[in-house]
Amino acid sequence: MSGIEVAGLVLGAFPLLITALEHYRESAEVLSDWWKFKREYRKWKDEVRFHQLAFEQNLEKYLLPLIVDDDELQSLISDPGGERWRHPELEERLKTRLPRAYDLYISTIGDMNETMVELQKMMGVDKVQLQEKLNAERPDSPSEKKAKSKRKRLPSKTNLEYEFHRLKASFGKAERAKLFGEISHYNLRLKELLDTSDEISSLRATRRNTTKDLSLVKGLSTFWRHATNVFRLVYKAWKCDCSSHHRINLLLEHRTTISEIRFNLLLLYAQNLPERKDGCWRSLEAHISLVEGLSTSISEVSLIGLRSKSETTFERRPRSNLRSYTNEPSFSKTSTMIDSTELPPPAAVQKPSVAWEITPPPSRGASFLESDASEISNLCHSIMTCGTQEKCLGFVRTDEHCYVLNPVAMGSSPLDESDAVTLGNLLRKDLNFKLTRKQRFQVALTLASSQLQLDSTPWLQSGWSKDDIVFLCQPESARIDVEQPYISRGSNLVATAAKGQSTENSIPQLGMILLELCFNTAFENHEIRKKYLLPNGQSTPYMDLAAALEWCNQEAAEEAGPDFADAVKWCLGQFGSASLDETKRQELYEKVVKPLQFCHKQFEISSQM
Repeated sequence: MSGIEVAGLVLGAFPLLITALEHYRESAEVLSDWWKFKREYRKWKDEVRFHQLAFEQNLEKYLLPLIVDDDELQSLISDPGGERWRHPELEERLKTRLPRAYDLYISTIGDMNETMVELQKMMGVDKVQLQEKLNAERPDSPSEKKAKSKRKRLPSKTNLEYEFHRLKASFGKAERAKLFGEISHYNLRLKELLDTSDEISSLRATRRNTTKDLSLVKGLSTFWRHATNVFRLVYKAWKCDCSSHHRINLLLEHRTTISEIRFNLLLLYAQNLPERKDGCWRSLEAHISLVEGLSTSISEVSLIGLRSKSETTFERRPRSNLRSYTNEPSFSKTSTMIDSTELPPPAAVQKPSVAWEITPPPSRGASFLESDASEISNLCHSIMTCGTQEKCLGFVRTDEHCYVLNPVAMGSSPLDESDAVTLGNLLRKDLNFKLTRKQRFQVALTLASSQLQLDSTPWLQSGWSKDDIVFLCQPESARIDVEQPYISRGSNLVATAAKGQSTENSIPQLGMILLELCFNTAFENHEIRKKYLLPNGQSTPYMDLAAALEWCNQEAAEEAGPDFADAVKWCLGQFGSASLDETKRQELYEKVVKPLQFCHKQFEISSQM
């Protein structure tokens, strides 16, 4: 008999004890002195039921993580000793549940089974006559009623046997207490073994998650420096006379890993320009990626075979004014990849002016920097001359890092009001478009994650608001791509970035945006905000903060849940704080990003049910 089959025997022993007690009660009720033993009988039965329930709960807790089907689980509990308990696969699965304590767990159940056998003997369950009575179905005919009446007059063998066990039970309280004490001890041990094992498993999982979280936050400490480089390098590359008319839009993404340094950009030429040359570019979607292992002291590029970690899957909805650089009719942008195993041997590579180390990730593809690529000196001119050819625009660099710029799609007409909307437009109800709760939770998570990535960078140097968040749309279908928000920046921020202005208000501004997303309402349109205006109708940052806190404390938890509300309050509480250091970044992740991630995940689960 396998170890787990013994558990089925113990499960089956409890109903036998209860049934035996029931039959003793039926026999005793015809006696005149039944009232003397009624209380004792009730104690017996309650004790048996209590330990039966405790044992069933222990087994259910043991089996639950392994058996997904509720019907299968109930079949095991309701059919002790059945065929399912003998299945070898079940025992193997149970061993994995308690890898270090399985033998002790089964041994404890075996000890409990021996105690149950002693209890059965005390109750007389092993007696042949009683066994026949327990196994027989109780008649529901008039003859049974007649038999009961005879037992009142005739001292049958069963009644005499009952009297014997009644006396034994009455005078054997110490033995009974001892046996029930043993069962209680075994049940407690089973519970402790399970609880300890589950607690250790939970701690291990928490440690893995914490390690992953710390790794992510640590990776972001490098990532934001690259975000700063990209901002400054792109704006530095606007060396044209029309640079003041250009805008750069950065796609905001919720990143769960930092496996590569890559940014998706939408570069725009100003609309309604009075003097525009024919053939001038209008818009360009591109990604800019860090080239790993490259010394940037080169004067010209001679980099055949050099690779960047710029594997890109840039999902975009179709737009009529964009020309795809891919051969696919779909606008799912996937750049051509060359596996690291396809690198030419060293002898086949032309000798570069300087040496570099190539360390491509073993399991990821990567695009390469073409041999005729050069450093971008005038980005506007490079975009205008790239035409429709699928080619790298070139690279930009700092003293330490090099970034390659690859086109994804070029627009054939300028963007106007019908091509893009801001989050402010949606929250102020300027358009006949309503954000769903799921969309608002997703945007909130993306913005919070972006705050973690871009804090202390020029992207947030002057703070941000709902009017800085841009969504592209398709006029012909009236569809707004809310899954891909951009932060939009103009060339006027170059001077701001050069001055190194503080970003101390960007986190409270994030809290304000989260609060507006919570209620799908612009802050300036809410009644609470109007209470905090000066007589001239103006407000101050401190008054706006007070109004936002009141709004959050009154309604946010009820509207979006306590996790969402706490994330908003934490952001608002950072008013006046300096830029994030490593400790604060970790706190932002724990207090804001993770709770919003949980809220978004819970909403997705509930929407699928």
